[in-house]
Amino acid sequence: MTKSEHTVEATVDVVTKDGQEHTVTIMGIPVVWEWEVMSREAAEFWAILDYISDHFQFASFSVKCYSSSAAKNQ
Repeated sequence: MTKSEHTVEATVDVVTKDGQEHTVTIMGIPVVWEWEVMSREAAEFWAILDYISDHFQFASFSVKCYSSSAAKNQ
């Protein structure tokens, strides 16, 4: 199976459970893209979602934008 490693940077709007709104930029989110399993965009977006759910307590969030590095390992 062909795969490559990347890092993602994302800007995310987060609403906390007490109603506070914050815009955060998260850098260095690791991504392993398995080419035959899903698109690169899907792998990157899932990595962002996993990171947010693991590191934030939130009522809601919205990914405003994201970018990804070139492959670090392939």
